[in-house]
Amino acid sequence: MPHQDPDEAETTTTKAQGATGPQLRRVQVWFGRRVIAELIAEPAAANQYAAAMDRRFAGLRITNDPAPGTT
Repeated sequence: MPHQDPDEAETTTTKAQGATGPQLRRVQVWFGRRVIAELIAEPAAANQYAAAMDRRFAGLRITNDPAPGTT
């Protein structure tokens, strides 16, 4: 594996995240009008969490929206 300069790696990461930073998602599990679980994470982790919560709490509403302040 070729050696990568740390400064170059940081620039690559910043470009991938976009000018506004990482596009975080907020996943919420709802019981009626109350949120009983919440996670803010990067999209891949948020999607995985939402799928797991949907299996665990099959009858409850699960939302997966952009996290506040990241849009």
